Amino acid sequence: ERAAGPPLDEAALRALMARSDAPRAIAILGGGYRADLHERPERFRPHPRTTERLLYGAWIARVTGLPVLVSGGAQPGVEVSEAALMKRMLETQLGARVRWSDLKSRDTAGNARESAALLLGEKRRRVLLVTHAAHMPRARAAFEKAGLDPLPAPHGYYGTPVGTDWSDWLPSAHGVSVNWLAVHEFVGGLWYRLRAEI
Repeated sequence: ERAAGPPLDEAALRALMARSDAPRAIAILGGGYRADLHERPERFRPHPRTTERLLYGAWIARVTGLPVLVSGGAQPGVEVSEAALMKRMLETQLGARVRWSDLKSRDTAGNARESAALLLGEKRRRVLLVTHAAHMPRARAAFEKAGLDPLPAPHGYYGTPVGTDWSDWLPSAHGVSVNWLAVHEFVGGLWYRLRAEI
C-alpha cells in the first residue's frame, strides 16, 4: 500500500488543479458487483468495494469539477456491466455526472486499455485514478502501459491500523480478507508482468 502514494485531501486536490499539468479527468475502476435475485429494487448492485471507490470518486469530482469515467464490463452470463451499475449509483444517488463508460473491460489491464481508448481521443491523458490503495500499483502500471498518465487517488488503506488491541492479534474474517487481497495483488502483478500487461 505504501507504493500507492498518499491519500489526497481537498488541499492536495486543489493544488493539483492549480498546476499547468492538472489532470483532465477522473477514472474510477470497478471492484465487482453483487447479484441477488430477491433484491429490490435492483437485482444487481455495486460490490461494497466498488461503492467505496464511487463515494471517493464522487467527492473528488465535487472538489475538482473534473469529468468522470467509470470502467468495468459485464462478466460472462451477466446482462449488466459494472460501469452501468456505477453510473447509475453516481448519477442517481451521489449527484455526480458520468461522461464516459467503459462497458467492455473484464480486468485491470482491460480497464486501462478501454479507458485510454475513450480518453486519449479527447486529449485527456493525465487522469486521477481512483481505486483501493492495495490495487493502485498494478492499476497505475497498467494505465501507464496503455498510454495514460495516471495520478494516484488511492483510498481504503487496509494496512493502516486505527488502534491496537489484544484482539487485533487473533485470527479474524477481516484478517483473512486482507491476506486474500495481498495475495491477489501479488499474483496479479506477477501475471501481468509475465504477459507484458505492465
